[in-house]
Amino acid sequence: NFAIRPKTFALQIPNDNIAGSNFKIKLQALDANNNPAAAYDEHIGTSFDLKFNEEKNTTCTTGTLDLGSIAFTDGNSSVTTYYTETGMLDFNLSEIPGSEFAVVDADDTPDSDRFISSATASDIGFKVASFEISDLAMLHGATSFTYYTAPADMQQMAATLRFNVKAKNARGDITANYTDGCYAKEVLAAIYFDTNGTATQNNTLAWQEDGNSSHTVENALTFSGSISNYFVYDIAEEKFTDGENSNSVKINFNRAITLPKEPMRFNITKVHVANADDRTGTITQTLTTDFYYGRLHASDYMAVGNKLDAKIFYEVYCNKCDRQNLFTLANRAESTDQVRWYIISDYHDGVSGFSGVTGTYHPISVSTSLNSTTISAATSPSAVTNGVDVIEFEIPSEDLPFKERIKYLPKPWLIFKKFVTSDNRHTFDIDLSALPNNWAGKGNEGYTVDLNVSGRKGNLKIDW
Repeated sequence: NFAIRPKTFALQIPNDNIAGSNFKIKLQALDANNNPAAAYDEHIGTSFDLKFNEEKNTTCTTGTLDLGSIAFTDGNSSVTTYYTETGMLDFNLSEIPGSEFAVVDADDTPDSDRFISSATASDIGFKVASFEISDLAMLHGATSFTYYTAPADMQQMAATLRFNVKAKNARGDITANYTDGCYAKEVLAAIYFDTNGTATQNNTLAWQEDGNSSHTVENALTFSGSISNYFVYDIAEEKFTDGENSNSVKINFNRAITLPKEPMRFNITKVHVANADDRTGTITQTLTTDFYYGRLHASDYMAVGNKLDAKIFYEVYCNKCDRQNLFTLANRAESTDQVRWYIISDYHDGVSGFSGVTGTYHPISVSTSLNSTTISAATSPSAVTNGVDVIEFEIPSEDLPFKERIKYLPKPWLIFKKFVTSDNRHTFDIDLSALPNNWAGKGNEGYTVDLNVSGRKGNLKIDW
């Protein structure tokens, strides 16, 4: 007995495929004339096998590929299947030693003349099908809004956009191989937004990766007034692990310490992601924060006696903005001594805007332990209550009258100076007057109260 075998196998597999999507594998057993071998009707696992191998199998996941029950009919076969992962596969179609088609000739025929020549297909690629964006959220920089601040301070004050990206196959499963060191690629996120504001000066959008200030674009987009546009945030391939990625992006706009600007409503409307393979994902959702130009401000204080509570207010600027309907934070009490500034008394509980307080003092006892050195915000002033920082002064009576200029350094997003100086501290004066022992009342300015009035006799007259 002897076998008449096909000469060689052949494989046809598309090189460019989508993970989870169906693709077709065509198999052939060919004779010496490259024609399908008649009567070759073998089944997979009997005399031949079709195997595949992930090219990065030492570090990357090998997905599932169902080859079913492949069977030849007159030298032809095909199977439609799908591969669950992203990656690069090598295929091999060959006979099973010891079960080969011509095993009957094993005793008198060399292997080279007995085995059907193998067929291979290399670098068969599988891309992710799409990206899923989830958990889109935006956090305010302050309690319910965000202060404008310069890029140097955005890690401490900015609106924070958060979202997750998952690489998925066509069946909705996460592709674990879309990970650093395997098959992840850079993803670009187009972040769409619109604004509502009356500012005529330019707004320059800056972004930073949360926790990584070196990953930043400080001039992503410049505009004035209201606009609909987008900026691009790049997600490096090393940010993906097992097909997933979490993003946290700080967003703010330019701020000058000498030039207040109108508030602006900022709406995130859509995030669209894509990689170099044109695999995409989109989420549409509206998230809003309002940007305000803020300052920490105190007017001068005068008091009779040895105690004084100096209140330092959190204020926002609004000149032409819609305070009634849109920017209601500015629809509040005006500043104690300046127009266009509004006190936001109930938006800062528990978070002090101070970096430090300094002054030159006599050896006095002050409840907040102020002295000639900078006092940290953690100890002085105390935590904010109803949007107001309070410094309590208590001066020994023997040191009265007492007058001092207090210098305090706000956080960078609360500094406002009319003129550029090397010292960014704000100031206010306190003036404590002694209580006269022979005080007899309060007169109008320019008139005199006779302090000896109680010692006179007769009819007395006081100009009051």
